[in-house]
Amino acid sequence: MRNESPKTLREPRAVGHFPSLSSLGDTNSNTKMFIEDIYTAVMPLGGRFRQTTDFSVEIQGNPDDEPRAIEILQSLTRGAAHSRPDLRDLLIDSVNEIARYLAWQGRAICEIIRGVESDEGWRLYSFTDKRLLRVFRNYIQIIPKADRRRWRKTCVIIPEKDIWNIAMPKVLGGYRGYRKILKKLRRHSRLGPSFLMDEMENQELITRFSAELYSREVELFVAKATRGLGWHMRNSGLRIWTEFYAMYRIVTLKWAQACIREHIINELNQLFQRLQIDVEIVVNGLPTARKILKTQQKMCEGKISLGDASDACSV
Repeated sequence: MRNESPKTLREPRAVGHFPSLSSLGDTNSNTKMFIEDIYTAVMPLGGRFRQTTDFSVEIQGNPDDEPRAIEILQSLTRGAAHSRPDLRDLLIDSVNEIARYLAWQGRAICEIIRGVESDEGWRLYSFTDKRLLRVFRNYIQIIPKADRRRWRKTCVIIPEKDIWNIAMPKVLGGYRGYRKILKKLRRHSRLGPSFLMDEMENQELITRFSAELYSREVELFVAKATRGLGWHMRNSGLRIWTEFYAMYRIVTLKWAQACIREHIINELNQLFQRLQIDVEIVVNGLPTARKILKTQQKMCEGKISLGDASDACSV
């Protein structure tokens, strides 16, 4: 996340990332695709509003507090800040960025950066949730030994009042439930079990192994692990279920994304209240989680076609 602001602000206390704990190859293909499909299209992408031509965003409340809310949203985005940003695009970028963190980590952690001359919050600084502990009313970040020289710190203590912690919505399992799904997905690789990989690496193929049977068993395992969020497993799912059930899962995924979208916007509004910013984000024109469930029910009852159900749930 970008962390720039024209105001004079305190420096972040939290360490943004730990290079020593970064691992580029530890996520298998199932996990990577699942994560990408969870956060992609939580909000409309690239200004293309398919079924949502009436999609609109408003900031309602005290007009004097609107610039403060916009600065908070700008600090969450990766693009350049503008003095008069398009509010709709700004919210799209902000929500999608938070959704990306939720999909990868199960939560997004930000430090509230306050002004030097006042105690008002003006910016959110995102940082890694690794090595992070919550003790009483403080968050303690333990710096790995290999990174202490780089950051010139061994640990960081941040008061709870200066942290914004948003997790996956409870209806989707919350932080712990979502992390369990990720853990399950990392158990098995599509390439083969670990013992077979070891034999191939040593050029000693001893085990009698059916790649086709293994692939099917992995697909069934993944399908069961992700059914609550409706992941359709892209093209591989079509090999193990019917066209109707494939659409059922696609609509379920749209419902899960709507839950994430509504949860993030609600949490942003609560953050504004917490920072005494008297405004509220109001979004219209996007399918709600409740509407998607009703659409899914009509699809199951045969009242609408599969294509119409998909269109009604898309953003």
